[in-house]
Amino acid sequence: MIYSLIALSFLCSVAVGIVFRYKDRTEVRQIRRQSEQHHTDLQQIADERIRAIDDATIDFEMKVRQARAATDEINSLIENNQTQIQ
Repeated sequence: MIYSLIALSFLCSVAVGIVFRYKDRTEVRQIRRQSEQHHTDLQQIADERIRAIDDATIDFEMKVRQARAATDEINSLIENNQTQIQ
């Protein structure tokens, strides 16, 4: 009688352990799927931000070139005006 109760309690504890492992396995899969989704979302956001920074850098370089060209043109106009005044 005592041995059967010990065996029954042991089998019940093993069964509970198996049930918990099964539930944990499904939750781990769900967590893994969610983490993969979050990773892809973050990767997409990072790629978009990097592209935006690259575009802004290109725009900035173009504006710097335009500003240099404008200053060169202004300097040449100033020199022409000075030579005409003299």
